[in-house]
Amino acid sequence: MKAKTTMTTSSCIGRDSRGAYRTWRETLAIAFMSVIGLLGPAKSCAQDVDRLRYVPPPQEIFQFFQGNLGPNNGRPLAVGYARYLHLMREKPLAETAGPQGVQVYRLLLETRPYNIPVVVRLSILPDSTGEVVAKISHSHRFADRLTANKTIGVSRADVEQFLKLLVDWGFWSMPVLERIETTRTSLGGVGWMLEGEKEGHYHVVCRGDANLTHLTGAVLFLVNVGQLDLVSTTTRPSDGN
Repeated sequence: MKAKTTMTTSSCIGRDSRGAYRTWRETLAIAFMSVIGLLGPAKSCAQDVDRLRYVPPPQEIFQFFQGNLGPNNGRPLAVGYARYLHLMREKPLAETAGPQGVQVYRLLLETRPYNIPVVVRLSILPDSTGEVVAKISHSHRFADRLTANKTIGVSRADVEQFLKLLVDWGFWSMPVLERIETTRTSLGGVGWMLEGEKEGHYHVVCRGDANLTHLTGAVLFLVNVGQLDLVSTTTRPSDGN
């Protein structure tokens, strides 16, 4: 009986030890997965904060707008638009044109009511055809999240039509900013910026939708050729997506 009791006790101890080992192993695995789960959101949150806090430095603003927009001329627009372009992975037009020296034009607009940034960039190729890159951001807060990013070919006839619009309406001689008439300005309109790079010459024009005047045709041309669903930007974005 004594020997049997000893064997039974020993057997029970062995089972308890294996059970304790399994519990410790499972606990460690759960703890490890919990840490990994916490690190993921923490990293994501840190990236979100970086995006929200990103302010383009003066050098980057100058590279984008070549002094046309900056500390002494439309600084808020320069900071806001340079931030959008940076987060939407756009380069200064001088770099986009490349060594071939092709013409490049870029439209940046903020749709209402949620200020969602949209970019349409038209590159005119050496054979006089064109290529459009069109992008829509998720929101003004998370401009680097693109909900649309497409490349579209443009015919020679359409390119000629666009260039004629620019010439007829004097894009290259238009003032960068237009004087704001407080008695006529309506809040809540769409903000527009149209840039151009041609033969080493850069120009940019910023307007609200109420002051587009002659540029309306050129701007709408780029919106249409970009084939973007701007209706989607009238839906409130969810920052959780």
